[in-house]
Amino acid sequence: CSSDLSRQLIILSHDGKFLYDLNRRIRRSDKKGLRISYDETNTTSTIQPFDIEKSLQNDYFICLDKINDFIQNGVDSGKREIRREIRIALEYHLIFKFYNQLGTVEGTFGNLIERLTTLLNNGSIQFRDANGQSVLDALTELNEMSWDSHHGDADVFETSTEIPIEQITLTEIKTYLRLTLDLINTRI
Repeated sequence: CSSDLSRQLIILSHDGKFLYDLNRRIRRSDKKGLRISYDETNTTSTIQPFDIEKSLQNDYFICLDKINDFIQNGVDSGKREIRREIRIALEYHLIFKFYNQLGTVEGTFGNLIERLTTLLNNGSIQFRDANGQSVLDALTELNEMSWDSHHGDADVFETSTEIPIEQITLTEIKTYLRLTLDLINTRI
């Protein structure tokens, strides 16, 4: 685009790769990415800034970015969505870290925790936190508070201690998010 001919160009697309490639070709410093997001709680849509460079990031790093952002800026209407990211970030981290010991783990996050428990008890893995049982207890707590968001009602038999999102305050969800990051960054 020649800056002499146009003052503004608006492109709408669902194709992240296309937008990423286009963004790299446009050499203007004032370019902006925006995204239309739907808020299920309020049944409204909002236009928010959108970082095209980050749009094709690895899912694990996207989860971590979402968690860090929610700790800083999260609001009640985002609790259900962010709760799902806890489980995804931990699953990615554990599978990356213990790939050789775990092999293929099928099923739920609860199955992954059971497998880690077996591996820890027989000495096949070690956590950075010397109290491995406290790590497993924290993972179990995070599993119980996040399971229905990730799997829906199909997991009703996995745990009898599910915590409805309406009963979790904004402060509590942020505490769970900090626990997730602490496990990833220092304890696992």
